[in-house]
Amino acid sequence: MALDLSTPEAPPRRATTIKTKTQPVSNTPVKPLQQIREEGCNEFFQGLSYITATVGWYADSGTLSIHGPKMANKLAEISEDNENVAKAVDYICKGSPILELVLIFGTFALQIAANHKLVPADKFGDLVQDPEMISAEVKTELMRQKTELLRRQKEQQDAMMEMQAQILQAQTAQNGHVYTENVTVE
Repeated sequence: MALDLSTPEAPPRRATTIKTKTQPVSNTPVKPLQQIREEGCNEFFQGLSYITATVGWYADSGTLSIHGPKMANKLAEISEDNENVAKAVDYICKGSPILELVLIFGTFALQIAANHKLVPADKFGDLVQDPEMISAEVKTELMRQKTELLRRQKEQQDAMMEMQAQILQAQTAQNGHVYTENVTVE
């Protein structure tokens, strides 16, 4: 686990573009609306299946996995001719990113709850990691970074001592004298 405690860099400058009246031709084929709707419904049902599995509703998760693709196909097909169904399907398709966001924040909340022993970490499969493992990874990374900083500090101190010795040698060679603080030695 990489823990980045360094100073963040500024984002790169955006390129300035001049808008023209003509749009460039794209080589990417445009998907039919029915296919877009079917894929959106499939994502929605997959998300629900994942959520139900993480809370232990395995039969419901399996049912969604089995019947979700068939339901998505039929919903997309019916939405071609039925405006009300089309509106609902389009809402579900737009809701898929919202479902993903809920899943992401829900997973985050579960992990925090597990970290503070409010819920058992092992109940949620791969959604929640063992808090002791996370702590060990963070501590290890912090120690690695501290070790690296101490190594670099030692290198700088050694380089400074070497430069001081070179300066002393140069002064001795130039004057035939050795200077140490306020005392001159011949």
